Amino acid sequence: MVPIPPLDGSKILFSLAPASWAPFLSFLELYGPIILIIFLFFGFPLIWPVINFLFHLFTGI
Repeated sequence: MVPIPPLDGSKILFSLAPASWAPFLSFLELYGPIILIIFLFFGFPLIWPVINFLFHLFTGI
């Protein structure tokens, strides 16, 4: 479970986070789905080199 709204682990993050994080977490809960969709469309090329490196490191290719 990934603790980012709208994903499943977000409620666990909310229960474990300090009270000072409440404004940020409410912002993330409101705009999290939009941020996630934007990241999936535009942010994936930014993280692809890291994923590719880790894949080759662990598979030995």
